[in-house]
Amino acid sequence: MTAVACASSDGWGSGTGGCSSYAYTHEVEVIDVSDAVERVDNGKARMTSDAHVFILSAPSGTGKTTIIRALLEALGDHVFFSVSATTRPPRPSERDGVDYFFWPPKRFEGAIEHGDFLEYASVYGQYYGTPKEPVMRALENGRQVLLDIDWQGARQVRERLPSVVTIFLLPPSQAELERRLRGRQTEAQDQVSRRLKDAAREIHHWRDFNHVVVNDEIKRTVQEIRAILDEPDAAPAGPRDLEQRIRELLASSPE
Repeated sequence: MTAVACASSDGWGSGTGGCSSYAYTHEVEVIDVSDAVERVDNGKARMTSDAHVFILSAPSGTGKTTIIRALLEALGDHVFFSVSATTRPPRPSERDGVDYFFWPPKRFEGAIEHGDFLEYASVYGQYYGTPKEPVMRALENGRQVLLDIDWQGARQVRERLPSVVTIFLLPPSQAELERRLRGRQTEAQDQVSRRLKDAAREIHHWRDFNHVVVNDEIKRTVQEIRAILDEPDAAPAGPRDLEQRIRELLASSPE
């Protein structure tokens, strides 16, 4: 079944009429993970060797790429980072197979037809997706897996795989988020404004995640996420003023 939905402040939007340029294709399928899971008495599946899938989601400009690079440098082969595929053109500093797999639309659409993605989306007219095979191979080998996907992709993966731990990364303030976006110097004013609005939509879904981390200082943020990766079943321990921070972020967001 295929449904086209739009991100909105209260969840899934209509696929017609009020749909914004942020269109998301939600493809529901049953993935055969028999080689990567073991059955237990209650009928649920679990990954072999206690392997988990960790999802790190964040609004654009929150510093997620910097955090992921620091994590991978620190953890090395202990964690497999899933490189997403996209049809958008690479930015000057991006490398194929490292930052993304940059695919032409025809190849991406062929992979969709063959069921080769754990999740995929159409965002601003470009496809993004998580190739399934490398993730399943890593899990079969007992490795922890880190995915860099948005809240809607996280929802898809949770539907399909057991042992998924989700982490949402927040900016320290709306002003800092805007400063980081403008500091990229890769986007026009209207694109920055659009990303700020999208950030507010994403932040509305913070309760969907197991853990929420505020990226106010890179070293501390990396340490906090490493602790989650080390103890995936530990109870969440976010900042005490988390809800107040989120209210302030949303109150200062553009309409």
